[in-house]
Amino acid sequence: MKSKTSCFSKTIFRKNITHFWPIWCLFLLFYLFIMPFSEFIGYLGEKAGYDTGKTLAEKMAESILIPETIQIVFNPVILLIFSLIAAGAVFSYLYTSRASYTMHAFPVTRTSLFITNYVSGLLFLWGPMLLGGLLGILVAAGCGYSYIEILFKGVLCAMGISLFFYSFNVFIGILVGQLIAMPVFSLILNFLFVGSKYILTQLFSCFAYGISGEYQNGVLDVLSPLYYISSHIRVNIQYSGGWSKAVCTGMTGAKMVAGYALAAVVFLVLAFVLYQRRHLETAGNLIAFSWITPLFRWGVGACFASLGAMTAGSIMFSSNSGTKRFVMILMAGIVVGVLFFFAAEMVLQKSFRVFAKKRFRECGLFALALAFVLILLKMDVLGIEGKVPEAGKVKEAYIQSGDFAGGEDTEMIEKIIALHENILSHKALYQNIESPWEDGYGINLKYYMKDGSVLTRYYVVAQDESARSDENSPVSVARAYMREGETYKKNVLGLNYKDNKYLYGNINFPEKVAKDDYGNPITSSTSREFTAEQSEKICEAFMKDVDAGNFKNQWYSGEAEKYDKLVFENTISFSYTNSKGYEEYSDRFYSGRNYAYVMDSGNAYIQFNTECENIIQALIDMEMIKSPDELITRWDMEQTPLPEE
Repeated sequence: MKSKTSCFSKTIFRKNITHFWPIWCLFLLFYLFIMPFSEFIGYLGEKAGYDTGKTLAEKMAESILIPETIQIVFNPVILLIFSLIAAGAVFSYLYTSRASYTMHAFPVTRTSLFITNYVSGLLFLWGPMLLGGLLGILVAAGCGYSYIEILFKGVLCAMGISLFFYSFNVFIGILVGQLIAMPVFSLILNFLFVGSKYILTQLFSCFAYGISGEYQNGVLDVLSPLYYISSHIRVNIQYSGGWSKAVCTGMTGAKMVAGYALAAVVFLVLAFVLYQRRHLETAGNLIAFSWITPLFRWGVGACFASLGAMTAGSIMFSSNSGTKRFVMILMAGIVVGVLFFFAAEMVLQKSFRVFAKKRFRECGLFALALAFVLILLKMDVLGIEGKVPEAGKVKEAYIQSGDFAGGEDTEMIEKIIALHENILSHKALYQNIESPWEDGYGINLKYYMKDGSVLTRYYVVAQDESARSDENSPVSVARAYMREGETYKKNVLGLNYKDNKYLYGNINFPEKVAKDDYGNPITSSTSREFTAEQSEKICEAFMKDVDAGNFKNQWYSGEAEKYDKLVFENTISFSYTNSKGYEEYSDRFYSGRNYAYVMDSGNAYIQFNTECENIIQALIDMEMIKSPDELITRWDMEQTPLPEE
């Protein structure tokens, strides 16, 4: 007779602890190695290390080992794997008919079975984590490590992440009828949203003008837990003095972990409800609930249809007929989608005999829905292709095409939006350029919106002689934005160039010294060094030349020969420090990558030309050269004969 009162079975709990001891022991060894053991080894290494003039206590206080260790402790991939092992172990009886009927024949209710097994698996994760964390804190305190509070927070975050992944995987485990299906479906569902978004973006870019295919993070990425957690939780480490000194500035992602911990409760409740309704005879089936099977067929069909359509779009990319590309995309999507629709049914039925009238009708409906969605995308009913953001909703805007321009300045944001509108007004002319890599000019636009979203576009516009000579054409406007004096200075010297403190620099003098086995010249280079003061003067001269327009012909020279006769092969480079941090336009443009490190030093390189009179005069005044004749243009370098052997 089954118990009607207890919600927890001590017998089953003891059986789980003793039967699955290798699992929780493995977890325990992992956390003991990662925290207390590695900390003690680090302590011994510092104790026996080189004499740096600092006491052992000072070296331990400066150690960054704890923050680096925590990034392993809350690593989402590791926690997902551990949670899969724990969930698969304690609910493994659900996947064979004999074990399922035997377990449910015991005098315990389903409620007791579920709660006991759920708690057992969770303790497999939390027990070793807590013990390893506690010993890690004690060892860290005894050895004199800093950032012990980061260790405590990191363990709590790891517990929250593991709670979510464990509850999520238990939920999946109740839905499926095979043990191997649990990790497969877990991986799919963890990337389902971002994967679908990426595929649709790539597909849309095959026939939509300006859609780059680059994946952009969004608020709804939270629906792909492993991806979202991995990109939003980290320990922030700031380096200074090159890489010689590291400081932990805190940890990000704690609020996000709390949100996922609340979501774990939802998955726990859903798993409990489904467990009560799961039929024992479904053990061994791929999916344990019949109402999910249509979703599986349509999901598999749609996923592979998108991949097939995307492949067709890539093959037809060189075609300058947008209509022809779309027809091929539509046909490939429907054919591949139908094939995998029936392939999914074969997997569900474990048979090739799936071609019934009922399934053909469903497949026909699936094909019509797929075609309808693709046609809507082509018609741009959602306004994605023609979307231009409102200036008031943009936080930062950037343009990139070789060099960069942009920022938070309202005037610059409005200029970039005007360029965006200018490009779209020429859409009919530009979207079918026959040779985009030869006749086109690529322009990247990127907007960071105030609501946290990102909008990116990539356009290929005409750059023929008529376009270059028209100051209002997109190619001329884009180049003008990137070559404005202040913008060019930031591209060369960094965004915070006004706070640069120059350390040293040099100018190189190349010459041909020999030729290789194929007759090509081998070039050697000597350099003359600048002091910090001289570097400062050269930079001042550079900025005067920018303001005087002496780089204009270098920027806009359309002929290779004219450019080579103008620009020197000699280059000037500097090293500097900056109290506000080393930052370039590219750091802002790609800031969605969540950089964790900040440097306080950087390098700058100046390519100058025969019209840069201020730089040339500064080099003469500092006796780096006696006359401009010591400098060599690219053209002269090319014409210089090889030395006789």
